[in-house]
Amino acid sequence: MLAALRSAAVVVDGELRVLASNSLARSAPDKRRTFDIIGEPEARLRLRDSSQHARLKHIVESMVTTGETFDLMSIPSSSSENRIILHVLRIPREDIEQSNFQKALSDPCYLLVWRLGSALRRISTKALKREFGLTQAEITAVEAIGRGMTLDDLAETRDVSANTARNQLQSAMYKLGLKRQAEVAAFYAELTIFWPLVDAPCSE
Repeated sequence: MLAALRSAAVVVDGELRVLASNSLARSAPDKRRTFDIIGEPEARLRLRDSSQHARLKHIVESMVTTGETFDLMSIPSSSSENRIILHVLRIPREDIEQSNFQKALSDPCYLLVWRLGSALRRISTKALKREFGLTQAEITAVEAIGRGMTLDDLAETRDVSANTARNQLQSAMYKLGLKRQAEVAAFYAELTIFWPLVDAPCSE
């Protein structure tokens, strides 16, 4: 599965021990990297920014206690104006290849995928309209929350009132069967990882 992803991807356990990674994660140019895979033979993932690394550890720990399966975090990029979105997906250990079982000292494991923030805009609005009955305004609201914007940000961007932006998001959430904004962000994270994108791969 990792080889099929068009972005840098790493599977880690709860202690951020690396169980698997794709070629984009291993071969990204050093000047564009926001993380390192360090240590032999027990490799570990470390984000280069210590505060971001602490945030990632907190997210992983929180997902165990809350039962959440998706989360994301925004990472500043020094090489471009685009921020980087790190998607975090909790996956069962049995989904990891058998050869890596002995390395996973904690369960569950986590799939981490790095994406350029600009890539998160490129999903099929036609499919969302067809499958969920979302209007274009509702899709825009879902995209905004998925990219880390607030309702005030959305209202300002679309030049509408905060109340209108809130109503559009609530309508979208009803159609999607979601109850919280965190669930909207998780839904969008899942779409943007596995939905075919037209942007160039991100190998930060």
